[in-house]
Amino acid sequence: MDEDTIQDLKQFIAATVSQHTSDIKSGIKSDIKNLDDKLSAKIDDLSESVAEALESSNET
Repeated sequence: MDEDTIQDLKQFIAATVSQHTSDIKSGIKSDIKNLDDKLSAKIDDLSESVAEALESSNET
């Protein structure tokens, strides 16, 4: 292989790795956002349950 072909291959490999890394990073960010949303919903549900329990215990 000549030097130009080697440089082209290096550039292609670097671009491919960069693209795949970007895709993985995007997927991870999306997964984290989904988990954060689910966790926030669970915290809201728990807070609501605790508030209701406190209200009912104060009524008696």
